[in-house]
Amino acid sequence: MSSIREVAKNSGVSLATVSRYLNNDPSLIIKDETRKRIDESVKKLGYKFSSRKKQYSFGCIMSLTYNYYDPFFTEILAGVQEYCQANNCIIAMIISYEQSRNLSPAMEKKIQELDGLLVTDETSQNIERLKKLNSNLVFVDCYINNSTVVGFDHYHANLMLINHLLDAGYRNIAYIGGDSGGEDVEHCVRAIVLREALRIRNIP
Repeated sequence: MSSIREVAKNSGVSLATVSRYLNNDPSLIIKDETRKRIDESVKKLGYKFSSRKKQYSFGCIMSLTYNYYDPFFTEILAGVQEYCQANNCIIAMIISYEQSRNLSPAMEKKIQELDGLLVTDETSQNIERLKKLNSNLVFVDCYINNSTVVGFDHYHANLMLINHLLDAGYRNIAYIGGDSGGEDVEHCVRAIVLREALRIRNIP
């Protein structure tokens, strides 16, 4: 069976746009020519959702818009979409951070009707607002207390990256990011791990 990645590649359209179009995202605005290319690719590749009776629908809030596609988020979306395809689920809505903070009544109603919502990042204030609309929230690489979170070990990942550079012989390594005294856990870990890795190898 073909995947949504193949449909996106064949039609020359971003993965996010294909997913939103196929799932009838009410906030998506695209040209008729784009719709036609997607439809033709779907037909050519035989792309289909599962036809089982019960189907779950989810929404995503991430840094993706019609004109901006961050590779980090498109990879997350691709993984989610492929899992959904194999497990009788659909991504029925994809909205950006800006859209989530200016929800229309129609969008709020749509979120309430979803089986769940995947969130990659949000302000504390807006998270509380989203929880009132839909209590089934899963956060992706965004650490929220008392919430379900899917992420990775930032310490181990950064240590692997730094050791790779050091093992390759690099010694003049610059760090660009948050400092270790900030509230951003990811940036804190990056700075701390870098300093510790250099200290162990006696590198200034």
